[in-house]
Amino acid sequence: MARGISITRDAQLRAFVLNRGDAFRLRVTAHDAETMPVQIFVHEKRLINPYTGDTIDDFTHIASPFDLLLYPVGAPDTAQFPAFFRKAVADFLVPSQAGAEYSWEAIHEQVCLLVDALNALDVLSEIETVRCGGDLEESESASESESV
Repeated sequence: MARGISITRDAQLRAFVLNRGDAFRLRVTAHDAETMPVQIFVHEKRLINPYTGDTIDDFTHIASPFDLLLYPVGAPDTAQFPAFFRKAVADFLVPSQAGAEYSWEAIHEQVCLLVDALNALDVLSEIETVRCGGDLEESESASESESV
């Protein structure tokens, strides 16, 4: 069965006003995954205030097939550096509506590449067979002669 996943974009609807210092919030949520996890958005837990210990979950990238095995879900492994982990939601700010649209298109493309990569991992071809030890025919005839 082929894998698949849906992603939903939530964004602001207001118009951007140049030179006003506005930012646009974009949230992408993964859901309805078929034979793959929904936690495909890799985040890094970063310290933002060393005096209070406040941290932020900073979205960094779409997971690779290897990242899905390496990084935990929900919170980072304290023994790992950097402190990456996976979530089903990526929520971030971009400087413009055009940036939000570009980010959405890039995320959509990368999620599709992840699904394709996971599906490709299911297709294996026999490349080589090797034998360690004696020849198979010799070992079969030797065991037959020993049992006589």
